Amino acid sequence: MASTNTGIEWTDRTWNPTTGCDKVSPGCTHCYAEALTKRFHTNFPNGFALTVYEDRLAQPKRWRKPS
Repeated sequence: MASTNTGIEWTDRTWNPTTGCDKVSPGCTHCYAEALTKRFHTNFPNGFALTVYEDRLAQPKRWRKPS
């Protein structure tokens, strides 16, 4: 997911330069975000592995309107 318009009422844009995560504690056992990754697997080609999208990191510099 790159920067996109959103239906979230309190924001007008989302920006996701990373996806996934590394489990770091017992609290991660029943991770809601990991469950979503499995549900929408086509949006997450690397599954829940931490993935940095280098091409997205500079996107905010190109935005014309503050967000």
